[in-house]
Amino acid sequence: YDYNLLIIDHILDSANKLDNVFKDLNKIIDLRNSLGTVKEKVVLEKEIREIKNMLQGEIESSKTTIEENLDVPVIYAIRPFINSILFNLISNAIKYRTKERKPVVRISSIKKIDQVCISVADNGMGMDIETFKEDIFKMYKRFHQHTEGKGLGLYLVKLQTESMGGTIVVESKINHGSKFTIILNESGNIEDQTIFETDFCRIFYDAFSDTTGIVWKRPVSDEEYKSAFTKSLEVFRQFKTPNWISDLNNIGPASPEKQKWMINSVIPEAMEYGLKKLAIVINIENLEDEQKDYIKKLRLVLNNLGVKSAVFLSQEDGKNWLLKDEDTK
Repeated sequence: YDYNLLIIDHILDSANKLDNVFKDLNKIIDLRNSLGTVKEKVVLEKEIREIKNMLQGEIESSKTTIEENLDVPVIYAIRPFINSILFNLISNAIKYRTKERKPVVRISSIKKIDQVCISVADNGMGMDIETFKEDIFKMYKRFHQHTEGKGLGLYLVKLQTESMGGTIVVESKINHGSKFTIILNESGNIEDQTIFETDFCRIFYDAFSDTTGIVWKRPVSDEEYKSAFTKSLEVFRQFKTPNWISDLNNIGPASPEKQKWMINSVIPEAMEYGLKKLAIVINIENLEDEQKDYIKKLRLVLNNLGVKSAVFLSQEDGKNWLLKDEDTK
């Protein structure tokens, strides 16, 4: 009885994780803003581990061995796309195994000049490349009729790869297995990706330091203040950033209403999404006593909640501190 409950729990857990993957993809496909094009730090081993957990039943029942050789352990890309690409390629490799030998899936990543190549190879059934090369990545195309499926996997893989500016190469031979290689250009700007910009603020995401940032351009109304931090919280929710940098030099004094909302609403919600450190950029010597008191109060609240904070004169100094693990002085 306990064993059956364990199996049911595992099935439900795997279903929930898979459902989350598709929800992530739907969000990105449907997004009308720049969040869907933002590149994140992607730890390939972590993504593969998550996929292996989702496919644990299939891996165990088929006695599939999965080997990893990740010369490039970290890339910067759209994380849900990478997860979906790997999921489809690994699940296909297991699905199209042959009874003639124990299934082995080999996942590798290598760097070639200014590109990263991620490959998923198997020793399964393979296919006739010359016959099917025009149809391999078309929607609803299937090349082995004995297995279930809608023929969407490889179509999605190609679509997602190309949406990231990459290409996909396939090598295959009947009864000798297949190898799919995703070729991605190394990312350019990953440290200052603008998410939202108006005449009063700019919100950005820094994938290198895993930071959400906001730069104020002028004093703002309560409505503008709330709209900017609501957008910032969307970034926290999407990317689970532990770091936050806020450039307050041009915003002017915060009203009591703004202060209360920041302390009681914004900070706790950001912490729910993983906030650990906040760098405040402002020339504190130029502030009125009331503004200085607010900064001190904010830092005290952060400290009591377990969030490290520090004040800096420049964004560069703030970002350097966010990258360090040392305690706040």
